[in-house]
Amino acid sequence: MKTVFVRAACKHIPKGRDGHDIPSLGHLLERGCGVSLDSDDLGLIHCDPKVRYGEQAVNPDAAYAAHQALLRLLKTLSD
Repeated sequence: MKTVFVRAACKHIPKGRDGHDIPSLGHLLERGCGVSLDSDDLGLIHCDPKVRYGEQAVNPDAAYAAHQALLRLLKTLSD
């Protein structure tokens, strides 16, 4: 998603912890760059850092739903 900020010439590109808050990034893309993403999908994709780094297990159904949401988001961004 940060690439979209760069390609859309957005002035503020979140870094650090803010750069991993998927719902917040989606809101900033809409507000600052005019890119609208589904908030439910953004919420499904967002996860705790412990999940990303393999320190916390995730329900397989939740993981599958997150992957489906990510594919929808990528499709939207590619259009």
